Amino acid sequence: MKVITLRIPGPFSTGPQYDEDGNLIPSSWPNGLQDEGINTWRKLGKANGGLDLCEFIADDNYPIGDIPGGWRATGGHIWNGVDQSYTDEEDVFHYGLTTEVPTNQSDYTKHIPPPVDENGDPTGDPATYHRIHKYAGWPDIID
Repeated sequence: MKVITLRIPGPFSTGPQYDEDGNLIPSSWPNGLQDEGINTWRKLGKANGGLDLCEFIADDNYPIGDIPGGWRATGGHIWNGVDQSYTDEEDVFHYGLTTEVPTNQSDYTKHIPPPVDENGDPTGDPATYHRIHKYAGWPDIID
């Protein structure tokens, strides 16, 4: 399976929508962007420049290279469903995911507001990746 992060126009940030018969609802998904093979989907963070940052899990053969350039994928990683990343006290010594498209961290963090304390003051901590695999209990992806 692939974990793909994508910048996409706001009207499509809910992912492809289907009717009761499983057919794609017209105008619910951009022309030219493959909807087949997209599984779990969620919107991340806030909109930036008219585009929303979304993340989804897709089939292994999802053509990440066919994503239109204006809606650039900010990251694409392949997971075999078994391996996990392992770290020691200093570094990751085994990656559970293979990077297909490296995450553009600065582009990614434009959509994720910096962490603040209870008074709304910045904590100084770097923005954290809010990825699907993190909610599933997988370790961080490090590019």
